[in-house]
Formats: sequence, structure tokens, C-alpha cells
Amino acid sequence: MQRNRRLGWWLAAMLAVAAGPAAPAAAETAGAQPSEMETLIRARIEIGEAMGQYMRERGAGRSMEDYNAMAQEINAMVEQILSSHGLTVEEYRARSAAVLADETAVNAFLDQHPDLKERLKALPSSPGGRGFGGGGH
Repeated sequence: MQRNRRLGWWLAAMLAVAAGPAAPAAAETAGAQPSEMETLIRARIEIGEAMGQYMRERGAGRSMEDYNAMAQEINAMVEQILSSHGLTVEEYRARSAAVLADETAVNAFLDQHPDLKERLKALPSSPGGRGFGGGGH
């Protein structure tokens, strides 16, 4: 059980690297449209939900080959989710950190969308407390 948790966190960290945002640039935060914020928040929620489902169904790997296969599956899953929102991994990285770093705007948006707020709260926090989920918003 403990090993599976550690492996789960390892995979979550890997996902953060695969699809996580780059460091925000202050100039990029200005001008984020509500539709862009909604797209990025929905993508973040769907990635988190898909990761949770994946880990429940797949469980932790047993060997390095398992981890490599899981990394490929996770990357494909993330790419598919982002594609459904009209985004690439690069676009998501470029904009999500900047747009979602504005906690006041994110919280105001989530207050207007309680369904998204609840889905976001249901996600586990990422390792190191980074990112959405776990009731952080």
C-alpha cells in the first residue's frame, strides 16, 4: 500500500512535468479571457480526474518497463485531453501558469462555477503542494 502511494506520487510528479505549466511571466497574466480561464481549468480538472481513474484501474507498475509504458500512456492521455480543448501540451504550459497564477481571478471564476469548484476540490494535491486540487481553491 505504501509503495503504491509513493508510485502514485511519482506518476503525479511525472504528469506535472509532462503537462505542467512553466513559470508564469507577469505580463502574460493580463488579458486572460474568461473563456481561456475556463478552458484551462476544465483541462486541469479533466487531467486530474483521468489520472485518478488511471491509477485506480492500472495501479502502480512493478518494473522500469511498466513505468515507461505508464509514462507513454499518461502522455497520450494528457495530449488527448488537451486536444479536446484545442490545446497542445506546449500551449497549455505556456498559458496555464500565467493565467491560473492569478488566484483572485481563479477564485472569482470558481465561485461562479460551483460544479467546477467541487470537481477541483475533489482532486488530490500534487506533490509539493503545487497545482490545483485538494481543496486549494
